[in-house]
Amino acid sequence: MSETRHHRQKQETRQENRMQQQRTRIAQATAVLILEHGFTDWLDAKRKAARQLLLPENSALPGNDEIEAALFEHQSLFGTLVNGVHASLLRAKRQQALVWMDRLAAFSPKLYGALAEGWGGEHQDIRLDLVAEDSKAVELRLIDDGIRYHAVSENVSAAASSRGAAENVVLRADDGDSEALLHINTPTARQQRSKTARRALDRAILGALLGSEISTK
Repeated sequence: MSETRHHRQKQETRQENRMQQQRTRIAQATAVLILEHGFTDWLDAKRKAARQLLLPENSALPGNDEIEAALFEHQSLFGTLVNGVHASLLRAKRQQALVWMDRLAAFSPKLYGALAEGWGGEHQDIRLDLVAEDSKAVELRLIDDGIRYHAVSENVSAAASSRGAAENVVLRADDGDSEALLHINTPTARQQRSKTARRALDRAILGALLGSEISTK
């Protein structure tokens, strides 16, 4: 009986290892789609990666934490260590973000997403969280600066919507040199949404990061 149990445990371990290896392969392929082909929908990228690897449609997909790990790994292997390409692209995008943050300083901008977390590059958006009593105030500022913009929609779960995410307005703005996604939140919506921690950089922190990058060259 113990031999049978031992054999079953070995089989289960092998199966778990195969599944983990498969998830890792999907995560690595997904990272390529995100970084090199500009995919922004991670679920879509995971599914496409699985198809590229000729895996079954019901294959277990990696979690977003596994995708983030693969993104960092990919950048460390093929970005920063190859003529500093990733470091240069990230720095350039962060400098563009700083311009947007200075322009929108009245709305307490914070940079989040790929550029804040350090794995973003050429294809990742400048994403700013803004706080305003009324999104029209941000729109008026953009108009005064002669900046083109339009509203965009993002996928919001029903649960998030019930917590007040519907109060969020997202604008894509273009100043001719760069584009930025501006998430405009009322204070209430911001408090309701802040359950999930994510890295965000305010203007002072981002400026200090860029300054330290320059001083170490």
